[in-house]
Amino acid sequence: MRLRALALVAACALAFVPSIARAQANFYDLDDDRPTLIEDAYVTSRGGIEVQQGLARFERHGRRDNTVLLHSEVNYGAWYNLQIGAAGRAVVGQLEGTAISGFSDSSAFALYNFNRESPYLPAFAVRTDAAFPTGPYSAQKTRGILKLMVTRSFGRLRVHGNAAYGVGPGPKTSFATDLTARWWAGAVFDYPLTFNFLWLLETYAIRYADAPRVDVNSLMGFRWQVSPRWVLDAGVGRGWRPDGNELTVTVGVTANPGAFGL
Repeated sequence: MRLRALALVAACALAFVPSIARAQANFYDLDDDRPTLIEDAYVTSRGGIEVQQGLARFERHGRRDNTVLLHSEVNYGAWYNLQIGAAGRAVVGQLEGTAISGFSDSSAFALYNFNRESPYLPAFAVRTDAAFPTGPYSAQKTRGILKLMVTRSFGRLRVHGNAAYGVGPGPKTSFATDLTARWWAGAVFDYPLTFNFLWLLETYAIRYADAPRVDVNSLMGFRWQVSPRWVLDAGVGRGWRPDGNELTVTVGVTANPGAFGL
């Protein structure tokens, strides 16, 4: 079952790739879950396409529960300052002592950038998501999410702030954290250590739709421009929870469709 779920997610990722495309993969662009939950306030350039594959997002919940979330996404620059996209997710692992594997939530989104950064104003953008239950490990019903994003530079250091609010029923067993939260807010700092390597430090607070408590999470990671067509990312995070700390390790790749010979 686990191998079948992995194969299905890989097939979904390849199905997103168009036959003709113009795109770029840029290590300087921050996208959600690549590897930080927080993203920057900029969009994919008009006509550009990015295919993202979360190779693995390992999460350890307590001593017995371990899960791996697989995340495939495609982004398209639909117009000036407008980006649209869709994503699919699957999960494998062990939960409450029982082996699990199957699909989680799917989603579609639109992101609009109102302005680029200026000496007086940060870059500002708004994103809306619609999340759909597409498997046994999804939220109960369709949910909507509104996210506000800002980006501000201080020399080579950049600071990105995100705040999101979700509406709709809470999750039963969903593993798509950002889609099933009641609200979350935080910031990420990034700094280019070399011409192709970006260091990241993130922290955010989150309240889940089915829980009254507020959790705090932090992550350290990087984005590495391996070639003009490929960007690798990785991060290690920790959740500070009253019922026990949570460990997260994520690895992923962003690709220009030209990397597939198209």
